Amino acid sequence: MMFELLKVGREIRNSLSEFLDGFYGLSSLIRGVALDFDDYWDTSLIGDRYFWNGSYYADPLQSLRKERQFHLTYNELDTKIMSYRPQKWDEHCKLMSYPTDGNPIIIKVYINYHHYHAFSSLSEREIPRSFKNYPIVYEFRKPNKAMANFFNLNAISDLLNFKLKRKAISIKAQNSIETGTLGGLLFDTSSRSPYIVTCAHVVGDVGSNARYRRLKWMNRYEHLGSVNYRKIPDTIVSDEICNGRANPRACKVDVALIKCEVPLNELAENGIVTKVNSIRSISSMSRNDIVSFNGKTSGRIEARLGAVTLWDTVFFGNERRCFGELFEIKPLERQYIVEELAKPGDSGSWVISELDTLVEWNGMIVSADGSQAYACYAENILETLSSEGKLPSPMVF
Repeated sequence: MMFELLKVGREIRNSLSEFLDGFYGLSSLIRGVALDFDDYWDTSLIGDRYFWNGSYYADPLQSLRKERQFHLTYNELDTKIMSYRPQKWDEHCKLMSYPTDGNPIIIKVYINYHHYHAFSSLSEREIPRSFKNYPIVYEFRKPNKAMANFFNLNAISDLLNFKLKRKAISIKAQNSIETGTLGGLLFDTSSRSPYIVTCAHVVGDVGSNARYRRLKWMNRYEHLGSVNYRKIPDTIVSDEICNGRANPRACKVDVALIKCEVPLNELAENGIVTKVNSIRSISSMSRNDIVSFNGKTSGRIEARLGAVTLWDTVFFGNERRCFGELFEIKPLERQYIVEELAKPGDSGSWVISELDTLVEWNGMIVSADGSQAYACYAENILETLSSEGKLPSPMVF
């Protein structure tokens, strides 16, 4: 059902950008825009699905896992699902200030939280509540920041009690103090040479040397391999707006490809290397699917799939870059005290989903704004690498 959101997003992105630009007081306050499903509609849909065979799952995690299995089996029902309306939908639309019989797909407009007072001073006429038949909701969000961090000698205490062996491997560019996470591996089918896929902002320019942390040498970083390819959105100037009209071909990935020059058994001695056996297509991804990632800072974190961004501004230190089509991951349960889902240093972590023996690669962590993290799609990553001829031959996992 995530594909349904992207399909709609691609249809309305330019016209929605033009529409929001028409509200001059509002447009300058917007960090990004996303599409999501209404919670009441989504919860009712899942509930109705579980009553079809007389069963009910009280455990929400069990329900979400069942939802994943259901979607794999009944993917062809998506067209019918989009016409579904729960009981008292009209009343719900009225309470939420949606259009009458509003579309269950909602437009989320992210307002920079430090613009709270400016937003509050706008009149109702300056804050549109719908576009076509899609409801618009507004959320105050912190800046969306890339999740690299700085090398810290205090991490030695973690090394002494071997905590880092249960986390992913830390990597960085040769002459940089910013570190991130070694994502996962692809293998050249002809030579079986391993290639590492991680974030471009973590490992530097093409031709530079990437380095990884050796645990037994107390945080010493050793040569990992050379960066064969990188792609990341260009920086935008301070007064430039990030939206679908100003950036119609906004880059969808932050990716680097590194030819691994370290024996894989040696890598495994220094932390977790994410292993998958399949790529998960966007068309099979659904809201609330359970996923996980293993970051070099956070370790293993379970989460749920959330909204789909049409465009968003991501901060890389003092630089801004405009991304298109990232997906959101959010906490498993509703948070009453906000905690960071991804922490600085988790950039490059592979987002995976697991069902029995099937481990699928969904995407890769780029940034976070607190309790939400944002990732680029694995499908877009491989499409980018393939279209630019950077994969030497068909790759396997």
